[in-house]
Amino acid sequence: MANQAYITLMGRSGWAVLNSFYASIIETDYRPDQVHLIYESEYANDLDPVMRGLEIIQSSYITPNVKALKVPNWDAHATGHTIRELVQDLQKEKSEIALDITGGRKALVTGALLTLKGESMKHIFYLAIDTTEGVAKPYLMIAKRVQKLMDIITNAFQNEKMALDTKTGETNLLLSRECVMVLLNQVYSRGEKIVVKAPLVGVDILELDLQNQKVVMKTDRSNYEKKSRAHEYEGSDHPTYSDLRRCLCHCGVLEYENE
Repeated sequence: MANQAYITLMGRSGWAVLNSFYASIIETDYRPDQVHLIYESEYANDLDPVMRGLEIIQSSYITPNVKALKVPNWDAHATGHTIRELVQDLQKEKSEIALDITGGRKALVTGALLTLKGESMKHIFYLAIDTTEGVAKPYLMIAKRVQKLMDIITNAFQNEKMALDTKTGETNLLLSRECVMVLLNQVYSRGEKIVVKAPLVGVDILELDLQNQKVVMKTDRSNYEKKSRAHEYEGSDHPTYSDLRRCLCHCGVLEYENE
């Protein structure tokens, strides 16, 4: 297994640093063996509790290895230089590198992203959150509906994972309860289309498991090409309202009716 390194940026909120790191651990398979905290000198007094928090989180899977690097306030150039040197050292170690920009102020984030242009990064994480109220607490104590861990490299929300088995045609989509309810609401609204990031056309079965926050869709792979030719879609990864309604009828969630 390759070495994995995690670089995180610290600004006004220590909770942003800790929660985004915790989210990246539980929502992805990334398990960094070293963590590097980049902080502006203005926040030196806030450093110790954040460092301790990072160590506690990392200790859940490995012996903690957390280091801090100070950069000047509001200096994108100096920040970029510091991060570039760090990344180059990590690359010499053959480490996979993830950058988390959630906690950084604009100058810090700008310096990091500009200097890393063209560099090979495994992840760039950002924990998006819809509110600033009541979020100064651990990740799992904040409602999941207001926060999403995004990987900018893959342009994907990490807590909505999908894997397609191309042999069986089964797609397992792990969703939050809120996302499942949105799916159901859209199905009931005629004309709505649900974007499913998998090449499924003419889905045969849709199973909704709210308790386990899972949606399972199955299709007959032998009929895939025939169904692709028989129907017009904006894209083969967009099942229509009729497809989804038929799936729900098949599962007994809805009653059949003439459309």
